[in-house]
Amino acid sequence: ASLWAYFLAVLYLFGGIFATILFYIAVARTKMFDEALGVLENLRKVEATHMQAQILLSEIAKLSDVNGSEFAQNVRFIAGKLARALGLPKRDVEQISMAAELHEIGLCRLPANVRNATDLNQAQRALRQRYATLGGELLTQADALVPNDVASYVRLHAERFDGSGPHATKGTKIPLGARIIAVARGYMQLVAGLGDQPAVPTAMALKVMLERAGSVYDPALVDTLIRATG
Repeated sequence: ASLWAYFLAVLYLFGGIFATILFYIAVARTKMFDEALGVLENLRKVEATHMQAQILLSEIAKLSDVNGSEFAQNVRFIAGKLARALGLPKRDVEQISMAAELHEIGLCRLPANVRNATDLNQAQRALRQRYATLGGELLTQADALVPNDVASYVRLHAERFDGSGPHATKGTKIPLGARIIAVARGYMQLVAGLGDQPAVPTAMALKVMLERAGSVYDPALVDTLIRATG
């Protein structure tokens, strides 16, 4: 079977999938060929993954803001810390951490004057607030590279716990990963400062997060944040 698999792989590379299928139909539908076709399916998946990876990397390359990259790393750290504090499985922690690092990827689909400016008009602010949705859409297109849950967490991390966010998703209907990222991002915005927002001490940041619990953030996760950082 391995010999047939090699032969079909070479035929696929030089003649394409159509030529390979014709050969398969013309020669025989044996068990060995059925097993060999599994190799071709894997080749197509690898090809799709490489193509999607190139698209994703080209989009990420547009984000040349070093400070933004550092902020994303910090959000990843806090999100991972919260996920572990909740006792989530390793796979969930990894996916939430990945989503946290990629949570601002949608900014690359915004015009530079909206992405980089701090003094925005109402229309520009509305456009910028779509970054989470745009990021989720981008990652959904890379489904061979990025798990669907990661795309969902990125898309919905800007939702508010009271349901007044972009998609009006409320409370625990917001995926846990997205709620964790929202808390991690909100906290890092305060302690690190973002845009024209000055950084504040940790105690002040936790106080502000507590004030916003129940409206902007999941109260249980804010409590977890206070325990994990206090």
